[in-house]
Amino acid sequence: MAIFCCNFAYSQGYYHGFGAQFNYGIFSQESTFSSSTSTPSVPGVFYKATYAFSEKFAVSAYPFIGFSGSASSRNGTTGSVGIQLPIVAELYFGEIDASNFFLGAGFSYASIGSTDFGSGKVFGPQISAGGQFELVGRLLGVRAGYSFGLNKTDGIIESTKDSHNVISVGVYYLLGVN
Repeated sequence: MAIFCCNFAYSQGYYHGFGAQFNYGIFSQESTFSSSTSTPSVPGVFYKATYAFSEKFAVSAYPFIGFSGSASSRNGTTGSVGIQLPIVAELYFGEIDASNFFLGAGFSYASIGSTDFGSGKVFGPQISAGGQFELVGRLLGVRAGYSFGLNKTDGIIESTKDSHNVISVGVYYLLGVN
């Protein structure tokens, strides 16, 4: 046990980055009498915080905040806001601090609201995939995630199907290792 813990302690590292992301929500309700779907979306920024246990395994958090606003002649000012906090365990194919491909699984909380397309919250599992590549001597990364909501809309009746999902796509710049 001591040898196993020492190996993990030797391999630990903290990697962080900063990026831009687009979140797309899909919130739907279906009953025998009607169905409705809202699809709010929001661009924003996120911070990548990764704690590596080895060159192949890490745990990452990607806190996201987004906002967009515009003027519409039809109904005044419109806009969207969103937050998300996914925490995922990631398996790296290639070294974590070099070009690689990774897969992740974990949990996420997200909330997206839009004046045009409705709003919703998602709490549930997230799967993700991404990769990093070198560009002009620095690492750039791409990441996509899908969050499946286990939560239900408040006050929903038993016979109604309720679905909450968020798709996230982002790019980031790896700032470094601490």
